[in-house]
Amino acid sequence: MHLECTLSTNSKLIIIKPKTMKLSIRFYLDKSKINKRGQSSIKCRITYNKIRKEFSTGCVASAKCLPVKE
Repeated sequence: MHLECTLSTNSKLIIIKPKTMKLSIRFYLDKSKINKRGQSSIKCRITYNKIRKEFSTGCVASAKCLPVKE
């Protein structure tokens, strides 16, 4: 756990509060590359504290099989 320490110059009060860490995992269909069968690869994007990494899952799916986000 990372802690953030704040020291006020007017007093000797020290406030220690934990930093918030945000994790987001998203799966999406890469529609820019479609194979001969009309399928696209499923990719994963992991974001942790504003650092983003993307990779392919090795799976493919047709856009017709997936629900549409409204």
